[in-house]
Amino acid sequence: LVEKYREKIDPEDAQRSPTYAAMVQSLDDNVGKMLDALDRLGIADDTVIVFYSDNGGNMYNEVDGTTPTSNRPLRGGKGNNWDGGVRVPAVIVWPGVTEPGSRCDELITSTDFFPTFLDILGKPPPSGQPFDGVSLVPALKGEALERDAIFTWFPHSTGVPDTLPPSAAVYQDDWKLFRFFHQGENGEHRHALYHLDDDIGERTAVAAENPGRGARMISLLDQFIAETGAVFPGYNPEFDAESATLRQAGWSAAQGAQLTKNDARLIVQCVEANSKVNLAVREPVEGGQLTLRVRMNSHDHPSAIHLRWAEKGVKPLYFRDRLVVPKPIPAGEW
Repeated sequence: LVEKYREKIDPEDAQRSPTYAAMVQSLDDNVGKMLDALDRLGIADDTVIVFYSDNGGNMYNEVDGTTPTSNRPLRGGKGNNWDGGVRVPAVIVWPGVTEPGSRCDELITSTDFFPTFLDILGKPPPSGQPFDGVSLVPALKGEALERDAIFTWFPHSTGVPDTLPPSAAVYQDDWKLFRFFHQGENGEHRHALYHLDDDIGERTAVAAENPGRGARMISLLDQFIAETGAVFPGYNPEFDAESATLRQAGWSAAQGAQLTKNDARLIVQCVEANSKVNLAVREPVEGGQLTLRVRMNSHDHPSAIHLRWAEKGVKPLYFRDRLVVPKPIPAGEW
């Protein structure tokens, strides 16, 4: 299948991975096998089928010299709270109820399926069972759903290129409001409002032009958090932005080392002997002979630096043939 689609790709198209195309056909084929089995067993007319995805497409890993797919015109992809990461299609077949070929623009979410299946089966929920979603039976019959909003919860950052700060979002009608936890002044939450009907790519925030809408959706989000007890990051007044920047660049300290930055210099304070500093290289480095230049000054003690490195696929990670021990540096000298 990969070779079949390799001959069909358009090099100018954002979706040009023959491996991904082969996966799509393989999935289609196997959905077909399941549908054929339902027909063969004579239960197709008594079976509700839901085809759904848990997240948007992966736009970040590399396969066939490109990314697996594109979520255009949506922004972002798997691993973030932009609509490219959370908005997916759904196909639901309920023989005798859903109209073949019909389309519904109601927003739904995966937590709707549990109450929906109970409703379809005519089964009462377990005593005291709370639901985060609602039954979709009205929508499957062509009627509107009765609810104020849908919420997405992303209280962490994933590190993908389009990653957002820890956030939550609320959808109401054609509007989407983000809350970025503690990203505003003095640790206050920051909000951004988008009108998806006019801006499906979430490029232009319009909270200033729509203060009433923004305030109502902020209130909905506050109510949701209060009712669910949803957990999100707390504000840390001791947060060290400089250290966070160093960590994002790949630097980390261990065994009694402390790191700070001064202009272009990395300051390593060794609280104990044999302190350790690590650098994780984010981008792949091609093999062959490499040169690492380090210019260092030991402030008040003679010191020595041991350079060790790890190579992908080579075990153990650190070994004597991946170790360089330069001469000790006298105190105060570069």
